[in-house]
Amino acid sequence: MVLSNEYYEIEITRDTQYALFSSDNKNYDQVVLMEEYNRNDFICAYSVLIHSYMPEFNIALIGRAYGSTESCAILEDNRLVILVDDYLVFLDLISKKVEMKIKIIEYGTGIELYSFDNGYIINGELDIIKVDNYGKKLWEFSGMDIWVRTNGESSIQIINDHLLLIDFEEHNYSIDKWGKQTSIV
Repeated sequence: MVLSNEYYEIEITRDTQYALFSSDNKNYDQVVLMEEYNRNDFICAYSVLIHSYMPEFNIALIGRAYGSTESCAILEDNRLVILVDDYLVFLDLISKKVEMKIKIIEYGTGIELYSFDNGYIINGELDIIKVDNYGKKLWEFSGMDIWVRTNGESSIQIINDHLLLIDFEEHNYSIDKWGKQTSIV
């Protein structure tokens, strides 16, 4: 995934060679673990390469290996918000420091992250979650099945101030910006 604005170009990829506690890992300027892991845990390194007018900077965000680096981040001025499986990570790009990391998903995995109504929508495997700009959970919405589609398409479509959702069994839902269902199709 590549994001850019007038100040930054950010490239987020999976470092498939990364192994916990290995001296053979790619050299990162900073490594941030979402939680404590053991050598045999199923983890993934999100490699976040930051290009700007300052020297290039590379951060590894280590989380469970169920998340995706596609549609996982939002770049806002000098702030990068990244969904690392079940965590939201807020990165200040000026200081190059993690402002916050918040476990946002209790069950399942995080699939996609979108800007929506002065906050963010997280397409979780089991829930659609709305959080504010500081990661505070505002609401959750569950359907009849999981929020994953067999054709690989997103389960979420944002239309103005509504979300159109399609679950695994192709049930359609329309919910408003407050997480209230307005119809089922």
